[in-house]
Amino acid sequence: MGVEALNSIVVNSDYICLDPETIVNQKTIVPYEVLIDVEDRRRKILKRTELPFWRLLGYFEGTCLKAMSVDWLFWVTLSVYIALRIILRNDAWMPGAVDLGATDVSVLGGFLSFFLVLFVNQSNQRFQEMYKTSMRCPGRIYDVCQIVAPTPIPKVAARRLVRYLNAAHVAGYVGLSRTYSEQEFFCKLNEEFYMLTPHELASLKHFEMDHGPDAYHELISWCMQDIETAFQKNLIDAREKSALKDKTTQFRDAMDSLYDYCAQCRLSALVCG
Repeated sequence: MGVEALNSIVVNSDYICLDPETIVNQKTIVPYEVLIDVEDRRRKILKRTELPFWRLLGYFEGTCLKAMSVDWLFWVTLSVYIALRIILRNDAWMPGAVDLGATDVSVLGGFLSFFLVLFVNQSNQRFQEMYKTSMRCPGRIYDVCQIVAPTPIPKVAARRLVRYLNAAHVAGYVGLSRTYSEQEFFCKLNEEFYMLTPHELASLKHFEMDHGPDAYHELISWCMQDIETAFQKNLIDAREKSALKDKTTQFRDAMDSLYDYCAQCRLSALVCG
């Protein structure tokens, strides 16, 4: 699909203001269909980055404008500000009204703009780092596939190793965010791609996939055990064993880095709150 064709596409905006965290707080699991719809919308919006700048300004969906339009706090703050400006500048309403532009209040705007720029730059940098970190996860899975492919490891064992890594990838995001649940995300994908057998899935039940990284850490340990077993059976040499374990460890480190970022966000919110 060409970029120009996006102008004629009406992207589903039913979930543009959907806050998954609110749904989870209401003890309601985000449906799998909603997650797929949001992901499709994100991918369509991503293609718009190829458009010229003047074309981007014409889009309303996919920006913060709609969220701002329904944010009551934004409108209350803006209304209070406008009302104060009018009252303080109108002699009829307030005798001896002052010109706010001649006071030190105007200096505050400069400081606020300065800190806002720093905050936006830091947020963008953080987003880029987390995106690159998340993209390292599938990259390491592909590396494992390329290392395993030419080895004499039976196809069943090789596929099992890849299945465990893919399951760990999905389970990691389930434990990372309350948006993605085991029931509506992991189980749906497992039914479609058969990452884990019913017996293997039952072995993870007591790790509570929705509450932290324990489930995906367990899957990583299964991968390590399979690699060691293949080495003991002389299906791979020491170099291949080291490479497989190194790539698997890099995958775990990348996913753990995402947990570290989120833990830092929660800690900052706790300290500031």
